[in-house]
Amino acid sequence: MKKIIQLGSLLEVDFKRSIYSWKFLFIVIGICAVCLSSMTDSISSIIRFDLPRENFSSVRELMIMLNFDRFKTVIIVLLAGIYSASYCEDWNHRYFRLILCRSGLKIYTLSRIIAIIVSVVLATILGFFLCILVLSPIMGIDMQEQDVSWYNAYQSLALRFPLGFALILGWNFGLCAAFLALFGLWMSVKQPNGFVAIGAPFLLFYFLYAISMLFPSFLSFNAITSNPSIAFIGNPILSFLYNTGVLGLLIILTSLGFYCSLRKRWKNGLF
Repeated sequence: MKKIIQLGSLLEVDFKRSIYSWKFLFIVIGICAVCLSSMTDSISSIIRFDLPRENFSSVRELMIMLNFDRFKTVIIVLLAGIYSASYCEDWNHRYFRLILCRSGLKIYTLSRIIAIIVSVVLATILGFFLCILVLSPIMGIDMQEQDVSWYNAYQSLALRFPLGFALILGWNFGLCAAFLALFGLWMSVKQPNGFVAIGAPFLLFYFLYAISMLFPSFLSFNAITSNPSIAFIGNPILSFLYNTGVLGLLIILTSLGFYCSLRKRWKNGLF
């Protein structure tokens, strides 16, 4: 019971630093701005030629961005900036030893991991939906069957409930970004520097995407994070569970790496 109270108390502090802050709002707006930047060609065509908004879909544009656009890396950097450098802040301001004395290493690690996962996934979803909201006067959200031809498992959902499909896109990419942000947190233990905490996710993201072509689709990082229906064609539930499970496993592995690195530094008296 005592550990649960300690975890709740530390989580409250971590959420105040990660979600209940101006930085979180700035990052959500930043994600929206990056998404809009990737759609400038479509937006300018609609405005310049006065094209019917019903012929375009903001959810489709979002989907295209996740599959093909270079702007994804900017979103990863933004999301890593939410809380990946939190350990560096604790280290540089000498808060770390005080926090550990009050809560313990496991509670500290668990609270930090939960805060990063919740804040990153939430920021991704809110950023995507804010983009859809901003685009609502310019383009609709409904899609045609040809728009989602390569999202076989989610075709029915995308055509009937495009906002539900957008939620799945945000959830999936948010878990990807949470995994990368946790990797940055892990690397920052080895080198307590904010640039490492934010730069490491960017480099890992590029590396995993570069080697994706070497693997079948169900093991491709690109497919799992940007095309979440490719694993089990025609079955949305299995596709959702599979991709969430794979990204969840990566999150667990990076979380264990973060904890082991912290424990090693603690045993070696490096705090």
